[in-house]
Amino acid sequence: MSVEGAFVSTEVRVVTLETLIVPFRERTVEMAQCEICGNEYDKAFEVTMSGGDSHTFDSFECAIHALAPSCEYCGVKVIGHGVEADGHFYCCAHCASMAGAEGVADRA
Repeated sequence: MSVEGAFVSTEVRVVTLETLIVPFRERTVEMAQCEICGNEYDKAFEVTMSGGDSHTFDSFECAIHALAPSCEYCGVKVIGHGVEADGHFYCCAHCASMAGAEGVADRA
């Protein structure tokens, strides 16, 4: 019997249980290493900056530690909008005004 346009394979492969199961110790999972804590994690992520530099982290905590600016008055990491005055970063308008910046307001 002929089926027009069909692909018929005459190749025969013998498949055994041993060829289907890869022993656990031979399995490898590609894991990236966090550049802050050194943890190797299969769910790590990469952040690419506008200048082209890229960074690998295993958590947002490590990404914030590495990339978020610090308030120049109180030192807390600025992970929200924050306030920028005269090229300086602050976590809020209060810190900016305490540092001497004038006419600043929180973004709401």
